Amino acid sequence: MKYCSNCFIIAKEVAKGKHKETNGEHLQIIMDMDEKTYKNFNEQIKKEFKLQGQARNGIGRQYGKISKSEIKDLEQACIYTCKDGDIDSNIDKAQIKEWYEQSYQKEKILELRNLIEYLDSNKREYEYDSISVVRNIKRRIIKYHLEFKYRLPTKNVLETYT
Repeated sequence: MKYCSNCFIIAKEVAKGKHKETNGEHLQIIMDMDEKTYKNFNEQIKKEFKLQGQARNGIGRQYGKISKSEIKDLEQACIYTCKDGDIDSNIDKAQIKEWYEQSYQKEKILELRNLIEYLDSNKREYEYDSISVVRNIKRRIIKYHLEFKYRLPTKNVLETYT
């Protein structure tokens, strides 16, 4: 993704089971600004909406910041931010549409018990071949995701568990 110093994305999303005081509604914002501008922006938003930065009195933290150095992949952050589709941005609409189409809702991507049962029911395929056990388990995990129409895990996710 080409870096854009004047670009912003403001996206409204709903998180099930979180942010009870707003029925899950909250904002995700991606923008680039210097520390002084951020501090002024943050103070104004906190004051106007009476937000708290720490969880207390049964209400969770209401704002936070992730610095540019903490974002490993800016394009993936933009894709994630666009996932609910309720977006205001000064970025080209075609680019926003592309990110939205690449995004996905957080849902039960993987039900571990079902996957384990599925692997157990197919263990004859990899039970006796110790050299390729890991490769065969990965194949079965991918087949499981395809068969039950789950989003496929990334290579990094598969590598994490093997």
